Amino acid sequence: MSEGFDVEKYREEMPMDYFKAIELIKEDPSNPIITDAIYKVTRIHIPDKIYKYYSLTNDDQLNEAKLDTLVKQKVYLSKPSSFNDPFDTKAFFYKPENLMKFDILKKCNGKVIDDFSKLSKIACFTRNGVNSMPMWAHYSNNHQGYCIEYDINNKKNHLLKSCCFPVQYTDKRVDISNIMENIVEEILQLKEEAKKKNIKEIKVDNLLIIWVSMYYSLLKHKSWSYEKEIRLVINLPSVGEYTDAIPSAIYIGAKCHEMNKKRLFDIAYTLNIPIYQMELDEYSLEYELKPNKIKY
Repeated sequence: MSEGFDVEKYREEMPMDYFKAIELIKEDPSNPIITDAIYKVTRIHIPDKIYKYYSLTNDDQLNEAKLDTLVKQKVYLSKPSSFNDPFDTKAFFYKPENLMKFDILKKCNGKVIDDFSKLSKIACFTRNGVNSMPMWAHYSNNHQGYCIEYDINNKKNHLLKSCCFPVQYTDKRVDISNIMENIVEEILQLKEEAKKKNIKEIKVDNLLIIWVSMYYSLLKHKSWSYEKEIRLVINLPSVGEYTDAIPSAIYIGAKCHEMNKKRLFDIAYTLNIPIYQMELDEYSLEYELKPNKIKY
């Protein structure tokens, strides 16, 4: 980026628009110049630091699993079906009845892909920083948990740097039935041509459905916009339950229990990263908690 470019201003004034991205890809789905340019725009929307809030409850086994994951410098990759939003990765859909006109699809009731949400695993982060009261309340059980900072520019966080994407917030879902129809028609045409030439295999260069399932899975209803979510998306065949995520700092919730505070302090010491205690400044004019650094 050029010197003097105000990236924060750009992010606020020009939020990521996946609708426009898909319209551009539609013009030439196999053109890498278009898809590479769109990917570069997504990189502008990824800040240098991203954050993940964690709760610590009365479930000691679950608490230990989360803290052990932190010690191992990993993040857990979730299936979208486990998220608190029933529309997660379901902001787009197609109508199977529209595909029943194809004889080959009648036996499967017009369905080509049963559930797009099963094609990937996700880890959710935020660009909100550590002074988001809703994030502390909703994802760190009312300030009793902790928040982890991740430096995207850490070379060991190459997966975060390359596979994190900003979420776009919208008030409408997307019907991709026409896209599915066009792709099926193209495949059937290729199949017919291959049959005439006695070719056993066909090659489909149209990657539109890949980009649609990728980018439209990053759409969420605008009621979630306070989260300012950054989402790590990994395709299922290439991933297990966890992936590397090297933390750069730990922030302890203002109401975190003493036992959990000590555990987090020990982890910060082991990983040699700074640790902060979030505290309320009784005399501040701002609605912000103060992160006080704890010395080893």
